[in-house]
Amino acid sequence: MLIDVKNASQKPRITEKTAWLLRKNNFDVLDWSNFSGNYDKTLIKDYKGNFAQALKIAEILGAGKIIFRIAIRFILI
Repeated sequence: MLIDVKNASQKPRITEKTAWLLRKNNFDVLDWSNFSGNYDKTLIKDYKGNFAQALKIAEILGAGKIIFRIAIRFILI
């Protein structure tokens, strides 16, 4: 699972701290940066349907509410 951490809380350095916490738990964090906008919840986007890994991330982060989103691609034959 590849991870990109975004900070929408406006808390300084929270993305860097989160990225290192996930790396410490053997997750592959590609990048971290700020996000334009403001969220009051943790949002985990799961594009591959790997719910177990997404739940593990939620557990590590101590996140209360998680939103799962799976990108579904349609293939025309």
